[in-house]
Amino acid sequence: MLHARTQIAVLAGAAIALPLATASAGQAKNVFLMISDGGGFNHFNAAAMYQYGLGNLPYEQAGWAKYGATTNPLNLSNSPTGDLVQDPNLVYDANKAWDTSPVAALPGFTGIPGLTNNGLFAGYDFVKTTYTDSAAAGTAIATGQRTYNGSINIDNQGNAMTSISEIAKSTGLSTGVVSSVYFSHATPATIGGAKAGSRNEYNNIANQMLDSGTLDLIMSPNNTGGGSFDRVGGLQTYTELQNGTHAGGWDLVESRAGIGALANGTATPTQGPLIGLVGDVSLQYLRPTSQDWNGNGTIDDSPFFPPTPDQLSERQSAP
Repeated sequence: MLHARTQIAVLAGAAIALPLATASAGQAKNVFLMISDGGGFNHFNAAAMYQYGLGNLPYEQAGWAKYGATTNPLNLSNSPTGDLVQDPNLVYDANKAWDTSPVAALPGFTGIPGLTNNGLFAGYDFVKTTYTDSAAAGTAIATGQRTYNGSINIDNQGNAMTSISEIAKSTGLSTGVVSSVYFSHATPATIGGAKAGSRNEYNNIANQMLDSGTLDLIMSPNNTGGGSFDRVGGLQTYTELQNGTHAGGWDLVESRAGIGALANGTATPTQGPLIGLVGDVSLQYLRPTSQDWNGNGTIDDSPFFPPTPDQLSERQSAP
């Protein structure tokens, strides 16, 4: 059981490793749900082999438990169809997913040099036709219920479902979403407790996340380039955030210096919920930034551009 006001920071994987807890281990101060969108066990294994060697990651050591879960959608519709029974063709089948039987190439596909049968196999065809999208997968993680592709915490009968952030908030805990893409994107939206029939309702989703009182922290790119403000709730909402007049009482941080002060603990304590928005489409690690969103002829002030010395060194030494 967590103490009241414990902060739950939620990032925008289906592969989850958790430390084994015992009564004598004490109570957790913070809980982090790390979601590597589209990632699975093999992605983590590949990264482990590159950086540490397979089996040497911290969560692969004694005292940790590893679990797997599937987030296949209820169906491939983009709107509610009324029933709550999963399409049997979408139920995960390990034998089908790992079937290495060769399959024919699509017309025009020249194949992958050096691989038998152009590298095409039945398992890949199976997972291509049973895929989930970020909205349905995020909803499954946030609510424990499968739904149709594109849904943000709405079930297949059109009913709103309760997210883990809302449950946490109702018990007195602090909650937040931190994302490498704009906060109204599907994954952070589901974890942040928004409700929408379509993941494309960015304006509606953003305003719900800001107005509902569920979240105490939002960190993401602002994605206001090109004069579009839908991703942050519209121009009026963005202006209210900048002016400190938003009804949700949000304190906005947008500059590299402001983000740095938060990181090193020198920022002035905020009186309300905190939102940090920076001027890029994505904050994917080491992804080059070359955007001039405000048209002033210079690269915008992003926390990750220009790179820090450590990032620059890692980028230059990468194979």
